[in-house]
Amino acid sequence: MEKKIETLNLAEGRVLIKPKKEMLGNIEIDKELQSGQMPVKGIIIDISEDLGDILEIADTVYYRKYSPDKVEIDGEELFFVDAKDILAVEI
Repeated sequence: MEKKIETLNLAEGRVLIKPKKEMLGNIEIDKELQSGQMPVKGIIIDISEDLGDILEIADTVYYRKYSPDKVEIDGEELFFVDAKDILAVEI
């Protein structure tokens, strides 16, 4: 059964990001991680209230590769990232 994630009072200045993966045939890859390039690309799935004027859920962002706190739920990696480590937002 798939678990639903609900963040409770996400710490000020933090976002929850799902790394953006791409499919190549039947092989899933993360281009930025495979190539060793930084930053990493991801999609915001939750934000702290103080960042609501700057970022939105579903924004695609680039963040520092070595900054996030990683959690794994049902085999899916998610990252808690400080807003200061988000380098750019795709528009």
